[in-house]
Amino acid sequence: MKFRKPYPRKTAGSTRLRYFLSYFIIFCFLITGFFYIVRSQLAKLYLEQLTISSQEQLHNVRQTLAEEFDTMNIVNNSIKDNINIIFAKYTTDQGRQYLAYKEIRKYIAGRPYIKSVIYLNKNRDVVTSSQAVTEYKEGAFHMLTPYLFVFDPTPYLDSRQNQLLYLQEGNENQLIYFPVNSSYSNDITYFLVDTREIEQLCLQTSSSEMPAIALLDSGKNIIAGENTELLMPYMDSFEPKDGIYPIDNNTSLCVSGGLSNGFLMLSLISNRVLLGQVNSAFRTAYLILFVLGFLGFLLLLLSMRSTYLPLHKLTQKIVASPDKRQSYLEQLDQTFADSNLQNRQLQDKLEKYKLSIQKSILDNIITSNHATAGWRELPDIDRLFGADSDVLLFAVKMKSPRAPFPCGKIVEFFCRSLNVEDSCVILETAGDTAILLINYSGPEPNKDEVLKLLLTDLQQEKGYLSSLSECSDSPLDIPSLYEQAIQASSLWGQMSVVTYHEVSPLLTGGSALVYPNDLLGSLSSSLQNYQFEEADGYIGELLRIIDQSESMDRQIPDFFAHCILIDLLAVIANAMEHSDIRFKSYSNLYFEALYLCRSCSYGENAAAIQANIRKLTDFFREQWTAKSASSFHLKDQMEKNFTQPDFSINQLAEQFHVSIAYISYLVKKEVNQNFSDYIWKLRLDRARELLLNTDQSIDEISVAVGYLNTSSFRRKFKQDTGLTPSQYRSQAGGAQQ
Repeated sequence: MKFRKPYPRKTAGSTRLRYFLSYFIIFCFLITGFFYIVRSQLAKLYLEQLTISSQEQLHNVRQTLAEEFDTMNIVNNSIKDNINIIFAKYTTDQGRQYLAYKEIRKYIAGRPYIKSVIYLNKNRDVVTSSQAVTEYKEGAFHMLTPYLFVFDPTPYLDSRQNQLLYLQEGNENQLIYFPVNSSYSNDITYFLVDTREIEQLCLQTSSSEMPAIALLDSGKNIIAGENTELLMPYMDSFEPKDGIYPIDNNTSLCVSGGLSNGFLMLSLISNRVLLGQVNSAFRTAYLILFVLGFLGFLLLLLSMRSTYLPLHKLTQKIVASPDKRQSYLEQLDQTFADSNLQNRQLQDKLEKYKLSIQKSILDNIITSNHATAGWRELPDIDRLFGADSDVLLFAVKMKSPRAPFPCGKIVEFFCRSLNVEDSCVILETAGDTAILLINYSGPEPNKDEVLKLLLTDLQQEKGYLSSLSECSDSPLDIPSLYEQAIQASSLWGQMSVVTYHEVSPLLTGGSALVYPNDLLGSLSSSLQNYQFEEADGYIGELLRIIDQSESMDRQIPDFFAHCILIDLLAVIANAMEHSDIRFKSYSNLYFEALYLCRSCSYGENAAAIQANIRKLTDFFREQWTAKSASSFHLKDQMEKNFTQPDFSINQLAEQFHVSIAYISYLVKKEVNQNFSDYIWKLRLDRARELLLNTDQSIDEISVAVGYLNTSSFRRKFKQDTGLTPSQYRSQAGGAQQ
């Protein structure tokens, strides 16, 4: 009797394999389907976002051009209101015509979209052009740009709106911005627009998703743009109004109108690059997800030793009262934030105190002068120290036809004329002369011209002589403005109303009261870099400037000297704060120097003031030298502790009682390497010695030189030597034999 052999056991294994494969295939199908659905949704979402983004970018380009055209309209209004250009309409004087040309050139400075401004004085048929050579003949402008281009403005006169014109004549074309001009007016102004700037704007906006962009007129003529040849096949595919016009599944047009005369912006949107990126990303998604997941798990295990433990130790050292309810990073961040806040609060206090002292000194000068002039109401000088950039300061020296100078009436005149209280204060008065400070706010762009007109009216009506300084928005420039007004008054014998800006080339001698901001900045840099000899030189230059100003023996130069001294003390204090020298350690010395600089005359107390400044800088030098002396022990400490696994720059800074930034500076200065590089050099040298002279294992040597993580030690050793520790031992041992 024969018995049938049982089926091999591999059948069961084959069945399990088939079940596994079937489930695996279903799983892969589901995952693939899931990713396909996600891909489709993402592609759709990306396309929608691309369309919205393209509309926004194109709108921004259109808005930029609209703003540039609005700027041209503002320039046009300024030209028509400019008094020099108005005077040029009624005279044939070449000097006046040249002055008008200079004024027009001034308006287009810094406006790259304006290629040329053409201004016609119809009274004289005189054309003033900032760039293009232009003549006006037989009712038309003949421009050489560089080819001859004729523009007849007649059809565009008397329009109620500003017009944007794209004109072609043979191979020559021009984009013209034509503001509102009346045929009854005695002038015509228009602008040639630089289409190269429009092309540059389009180039900056274009991208692989928006490869073509252009400016079109109402007749769909392309004026300027980027890759405009890509737009040519689709000129009949859209209406001249805002919107998106699909071409196919991957291409569409975006239109943004709203410019003058039906001009619009057109861009081509291409989805192909974006879809290619999505497809490429999803082709490798499975592998990337698997690899990243596996690597992430390994990195999590490895990083605990190199991140959590040091962070734990650092928190225990730095945070005074650790809170288990907060993470270590939150506690460290709060500790550093509190320290930075204390430093900022101290600097803010010093800055506010410095500003209050400057206000107090100026207030005393103005108060005493107003009292001398019999003016009871005292001005609010806080307006002079505001942050409003539209407020400008001017100094005016005036001479009355008879003494004494009527300060009250003149102050009231300026306050009433400028329509602002406290817009005029008295800096100095003597006999029939006075020096006034004018605080001028308002929308007028040419404030100096307005003041000159007021002073001219006073001269014509009352016979006052006046000299006007340049302008500034900083109260620290008041002494310089004061000096300019005095210097300009030396030309009263030649003219009754003098402006420093116009006559400065005629004046001799330099200015002693220009505020030395650059010199103070150089002093600050020198102190923060511990270049004390260089800093002493800068301090000497500042004191020489003060000595020179004191020779004028007036109140405003005294204000100038006090402000420099106060700023000098602030620079020294900030530098010491930057070097982690506590303010309490030198506060008595600082306040003693501050009292002398603020409340005492420099001329009478120069020796004491200079001595106190030297004491401050000497204290700074001693503190820095004391800290630097510790650097002689830095190398010794690093060589003693480099084998400790937890040895760090934080520990070294704590040992020497300085900041991390400062200890980093000392280490770099001492060994010409940063801390981590130098410690690794010590560990590498020690590891080489152990590999050659001992039989210790690689793990034992790694721990002996301060690396608990042997893998990190092996990787770093090979990175520097090109060999693994074992290879290094073998090759070096063979060479010795």
